[in-house]
Amino acid sequence: MFDMSRVIEIVVVVVVLLSTVFLVWSSYTTSLLGKDFWVWLPFLGKMAKWSRGDERTGENNDSPETLIPVEKALYDYYKNGVPEITRKSFEQYRKYLVLAKQSDRKPMSRWTWATLFGLTVAEAFGTGALIAPLVSREITPDGALFIGAALALVLAVITLIFTHNAGHDLYHNSLVSHIAANFRQRGGFVVGGQDKPVEAIGVISPDMDQDKDELNAPLTRLAARLEIITLGDAKKKYLNIIAATTLILLAFVLSTWYRHDELNKHLDSEAVGMSSAPSSASAAGGTQSFQNMFSSPSTTGAAGDAPLPAAVAQAAHQSQKKATDAIISDKKNANDVGVLLLGVIYVFTQFLGVVTGYKYGFFGGNAEKAYKETMGYPAYDAFLKHVVKPVSQRATMRMTTLRNNLSSLNPSYRPGTFDFMKMYMADARPPRETVDSGDQPAGNGQSHEASGWSDEQMRALAEKTLSLPSREERASFVTSQHLSRKDLERFQSALTAAKEKRNAAEPAALSQEILDALGD
Repeated sequence: MFDMSRVIEIVVVVVVLLSTVFLVWSSYTTSLLGKDFWVWLPFLGKMAKWSRGDERTGENNDSPETLIPVEKALYDYYKNGVPEITRKSFEQYRKYLVLAKQSDRKPMSRWTWATLFGLTVAEAFGTGALIAPLVSREITPDGALFIGAALALVLAVITLIFTHNAGHDLYHNSLVSHIAANFRQRGGFVVGGQDKPVEAIGVISPDMDQDKDELNAPLTRLAARLEIITLGDAKKKYLNIIAATTLILLAFVLSTWYRHDELNKHLDSEAVGMSSAPSSASAAGGTQSFQNMFSSPSTTGAAGDAPLPAAVAQAAHQSQKKATDAIISDKKNANDVGVLLLGVIYVFTQFLGVVTGYKYGFFGGNAEKAYKETMGYPAYDAFLKHVVKPVSQRATMRMTTLRNNLSSLNPSYRPGTFDFMKMYMADARPPRETVDSGDQPAGNGQSHEASGWSDEQMRALAEKTLSLPSREERASFVTSQHLSRKDLERFQSALTAAKEKRNAAEPAALSQEILDALGD
């Protein structure tokens, strides 16, 4: 019978559960939907608090650019979570990702996590239910279901951690292999226009000028951004790969063997039952089998029955055994296929976890930082359009509501100009550069970029500077390198040495020309 009250209870529980999940999620998320929910929420939301005003609500706002505290609170609330980044900084971070071979990578989305977790739990549930009876042979079906679910959750979490990290390590190893192979092939890192490779290079972080090593080979630039500054840093990671592979193979073999063994035991018991069924049926007053139809009274207890001839009885018994064996064999074959299919599904699910780990995530914290600043967008205009503009529109809409509420609270209130995009661009700052305390002159609070230039890079920079045709071009080129005071001193020395080398080479070349002319 259809129980309407039971359906209502289930619906209520589901609604409450989903609402709780949404509230918890929205309280911690930085997404626009979650943030706006806590502003819009009637009575308890931030709009209700802001609309009550503060000590300056009744004052006239004489300056159009000035926001009263509650207006500033609304602006800061919506701006929070949106990276404050200028166009120049954005392009710098984006170029770092391109040079680090990670411009097309991104973190795994929540939906992908949820899908992968659901697949893993669904597969692990069968394994958990299979293992549950081993805890206690006297366990009830409900208890087995509960223990199976708990085991499935634990197995899913452990497996996801290992497989996802194994995928990260595989991607890590692929990049490291290219760098190490190139290092061994060239005999070191190829720096600038130098013929002799170097053993070590400097690290280039996202906050540093990405053009400072433009003379270096592509794999050398990649290594600098992955913090592989010597061959010893090009180490591969195998721990998670070995752990994930061992876990997958062990779980596959043990679960497949256990399923196969349990099913075979069940079928063997079924075969014994089928063989003894005729005798049991006869003893219970049921229909006798053909071979016992004429059995003697001493055998069946029924007076006047004649025994079946031995040859006929033996043939009937062999026929029944053959039929039983055929039925059990077919069932075993079907069960073996089912067990193997479950094993393949398990391996595929874990392989999917490794693939997602390889595809998503970043090599090191610097690349992850650069992605967070750019939000994965290829251009600054796209970033403003898809990230900042929606927040600006929502904040402007809520600001209009807030100011209407404040005006109704105090008619003397005069709202000023509010331009979210303009304020955001004014608040955006360039990235904080790496500080080298030795480069700071006394009384100067400006920070300078730490020295990351090798001697070979300095010599190549000096050679390129001298090769430029005009003084203005040389000055502009050197200025664009953003050299620190220490590096500038080293550059001047390298420039002097390059000039001397060039001046010494010119007379030698002239002498050779004279000799060649005399030889003619």
